[in-house]
Amino acid sequence: MNIREILKTEESKLNFLGGLIRLAKIDEKVSDEEKLFFSQAAVQLEMKEESVSLLQNLWTSEEKINVDFETKRESLFFIQQAVQLCVMDGVYHHEEKKEIKLLGKELGLLESSIEKIETWVEDGLKWQALGETLLDIED
Repeated sequence: MNIREILKTEESKLNFLGGLIRLAKIDEKVSDEEKLFFSQAAVQLEMKEESVSLLQNLWTSEEKINVDFETKRESLFFIQQAVQLCVMDGVYHHEEKKEIKLLGKELGLLESSIEKIETWVEDGLKWQALGETLLDIED
């Protein structure tokens, strides 16, 4: 699934990255690497300079970052990518789970849909871990 096939408008791209920034700020520890990641993502999404500037301002803003997508598919894609981003460090923290649930509710998604996505991500992590153990097989 190509991100450009899902997020076709500048607004949807801005909401997508803004929502991910909202999650990144949950732990109140934002590294320069995280900021660089989002800047590079904005460039790869070919976002306008004005949008990139808005995203950069979100890092220091105290206001809650609201997200809104035109379609359910965009909303589900956002949650799917957000959960995957949250578990990249190997731990899906309680605060992240809580914020994902809140974002899902704000987007009008069913909690069961979010739970299915979380299960899919967890299954993927298990599958990946199993693949890594296969590298240690001795015949």
